[in-house]
Amino acid sequence: MIPLPDSRLSTAAQLIAPCEAIADIGADHGKLSLFLLYTKKCRHVYVTDISRKSLNKAQALFARNHFDDKASFICDDGLNALRNAVVQAVVICGMGGKKISEILQNGERFLNKASLILSPQTDAGFLRETICSISYRIDEEILVVSQKRFYTVLRCVYTDDVKVPLTPKELTLGSFALKNTDPLTLSYLLWRKDVEKCRIAEPNNNQVLFWIDEEINRIRCAALSSTLQNGCERV
Repeated sequence: MIPLPDSRLSTAAQLIAPCEAIADIGADHGKLSLFLLYTKKCRHVYVTDISRKSLNKAQALFARNHFDDKASFICDDGLNALRNAVVQAVVICGMGGKKISEILQNGERFLNKASLILSPQTDAGFLRETICSISYRIDEEILVVSQKRFYTVLRCVYTDDVKVPLTPKELTLGSFALKNTDPLTLSYLLWRKDVEKCRIAEPNNNQVLFWIDEEINRIRCAALSSTLQNGCERV
């Protein structure tokens, strides 16, 4: 039976357009890679990990589900695994934002304009800044909750045009937090505010708290406006 990925990995899969080949960098258990084949997101998947033990575990999962003939299993570090591969999408999930940034900077030459689906465990702002420094731009960013933790999932696309730089606020909070008014975004901002309060001694922390309060007030004002408007319509 095909194991279903959690909401974070499901969101990552949804952001990928159907294509010929996808690479899952740092695939670990291989559940996302298998799901991409099962849902026909691609015809072939490159399952890569620096750990031979993890790769063997993924290979066993594919064999049990009879998909091993549609996968290449590569034990290598980061994007070096793609030196002899051509893919249309690269997925990197479950690592810290600084580690993903290091992988992208060290191996950008192996990407060949493939789209990027990224979900950092930490340091999302650092990762956004790195994306702005290479030949990619953030095309979409989605907030999800998995196992009671907030995650952001980004889709990035290659560009050779002059990019509009992200503002410091966009780099810090993410584009989703600056355009959405849903309860999930509000919950994230309230949680993020509590986190930032514990880091008050860090540089620019007061500015971050100011931005968060701005967005919390924006969402609450939008909710109040909607409530009042609906109330008037019923009169």
